[in-house]
Amino acid sequence: MPENIPVLSVTKGLIEDENKKLISIPEYYEKNINYSDRRSFNAIGGPCTSYELADRHQTIVCYCGKGIKTLEYIRKMLQTEYYHIELSDDIAGTECAVAMKNAYALAVSLGIGLPERTEGKSCIEHYNLQAALFLQSTRELKRIVKLVGGREESLVYGVGDLYVTIFGGRTRKIGTLLGRGMTFMEAMKELSGITLESVSITRNCCRALIDTGTDIECFPLLMHIYDIIENGADVDIPFEKFK
Repeated sequence: MPENIPVLSVTKGLIEDENKKLISIPEYYEKNINYSDRRSFNAIGGPCTSYELADRHQTIVCYCGKGIKTLEYIRKMLQTEYYHIELSDDIAGTECAVAMKNAYALAVSLGIGLPERTEGKSCIEHYNLQAALFLQSTRELKRIVKLVGGREESLVYGVGDLYVTIFGGRTRKIGTLLGRGMTFMEAMKELSGITLESVSITRNCCRALIDTGTDIECFPLLMHIYDIIENGADVDIPFEKFK
């Protein structure tokens, strides 16, 4: 492929580099693929679920990359009357926000399963509980975006993606099962064969936070999810640590 053709990554995720720092997929490509400086690496961020996009439902996404002119060129090719594309040159912030939303969608989904543990599966949803977890999730997302050098304005793409992820799919399912009282291993057995980005991103992020000496007290909800996954801890939302 000619080196002047831009690359657009549809993969959301963060990779730990040699310094234990989390970097985005485009940043990883730039560091590890031997192309000249002419190669442009870009990525897509949410909020978006693939099945609704496939059905041509109205959708807004963000394309991020270092060159706005390149992004405008890509947008001209791919934007439609139902697929609306915003642009950002904040790769780190945008990609961090949309990747970390998987971890926090699991956290908010605990608030679906917890009432079912005590009131039964047919109970009404406790939206105040879910909203409290959503609130803390956005606080912690904001701090993580800042840690990776992203801009605060990019947080909105992660928050939007968090919202849509909570309403269905694999992440909602495992969060609900854990909230009901299953151990992490029991929930994984129940969901055997299903890839869970929420689990891998939680592990990668928390290990990076610990390895780099970051103040983990700023991330009580994320660290609780990590404790559930790594140590088999029971769900016990640390409300007193939320700030």
